[in-house]
Amino acid sequence: MGAGDGFPVTVTRATIDPIVRTCRTELSASAVAITYAHAAEARHRVLSSSGYPREVLDDLSADFVRTFPLTSSVLGRPTNRARFWEDFPGMPRTLFGRVLVRNGYRDGTSVGLGDPRGAPRGVLHLSFATDPHKQTVRHIIRVVGQLLESLVPWDALFWDGERAGQLTARETEVLAAVMSGRSNREIAAHLGIAVRTVATHLESVYRKLGTSSRTRAAVVGAYMGLVPTPGQVS
Repeated sequence: MGAGDGFPVTVTRATIDPIVRTCRTELSASAVAITYAHAAEARHRVLSSSGYPREVLDDLSADFVRTFPLTSSVLGRPTNRARFWEDFPGMPRTLFGRVLVRNGYRDGTSVGLGDPRGAPRGVLHLSFATDPHKQTVRHIIRVVGQLLESLVPWDALFWDGERAGQLTARETEVLAAVMSGRSNREIAAHLGIAVRTVATHLESVYRKLGTSSRTRAAVVGAYMGLVPTPGQVS
């Protein structure tokens, strides 16, 4: 576990690392990495990588982000057409381009990743030492990118659990009950509060965790290490 890694990173890697390795193998890529934005830093952090040396990872996390921020039109989403070096003739001459070439890469693509609300949060990078089959790469990136957008708790990573720490004791109880599959009415009965009060607590939980649904809130709760409320649902 690297410096600054918290529960969202360590748990997410267990899910994402196999996807990254499979993506590298199926696409005959020399290297694959996912970087993500963090609220406290101008550079990205590396969520998962396979094949990249440290020099390149540092470059993708810093120089690449400075040149192509997440809001840049260069970084299309997975549903868009992935672009390669040929689409940016001057790319090999940029600072990070020279680093890639120096490490033996001859082509590559980078695709923006976002949370369910569309907020840009990370980048999927692929580099190739030989000419890739671009049509195949574009198809698989579209599928893998959408999978990553749905699986990765981007807001939990962005805030590194800071928002989760802002939950009140009652909000934590409500979230744990949601994780057990209880409805608002069942939570109200379990906690001895009004159904409207449960709804109010849930709205606050969604806001603090950056989620918009019970399912996503439950996922983030799991990353937080919360244990679902025990007992049978009435």
